[in-house]
Amino acid sequence: MTDNSNVAARITAMPPVMLDGPVGSPPPGLDLRWVWQIPTGVITIETYNGAEAEINRVRLTDPSGWDGERPPVTAEDLARETTVTPVACPACGTTTGLAFRGRWGDPADLICPCGHRWPLPGGRAYAVGAMTHAIILAIAQQGLPPAAPTTGDAPEA
Repeated sequence: MTDNSNVAARITAMPPVMLDGPVGSPPPGLDLRWVWQIPTGVITIETYNGAEAEINRVRLTDPSGWDGERPPVTAEDLARETTVTPVACPACGTTTGLAFRGRWGDPADLICPCGHRWPLPGGRAYAVGAMTHAIILAIAQQGLPPAAPTTGDAPEA
């Protein structure tokens, strides 16, 4: 895969669903032995703040909060419901040049340019979904890599 270090991968909050079975069917022609390393640049994780959302809900449903001019909930109020945080390497602290690494159906690991490798934060189901999504995007943008050899260890994609 080519290096697109200026490309940002945005991982949005996934629903709290536990992955108890296999992921969906892989794209046709995908060799499940392939280990993918997909450069993503900066990875951000959105965190939902339920307390801020509840405050906004109450403001919207309380008629005393409307003064006729200023809405009871502003764009700034809504923005506080979500926090966007860049993922940083635990070894060196960098937030750029990161890459996903893994196979179809496995949880994504992250690799930093310094060589440190660690699991994607957010839990197993989140990491499996992120890896699967990254592989699908890589295939959509660049096609499948060349066919894997029939012997030896799993090839790099």
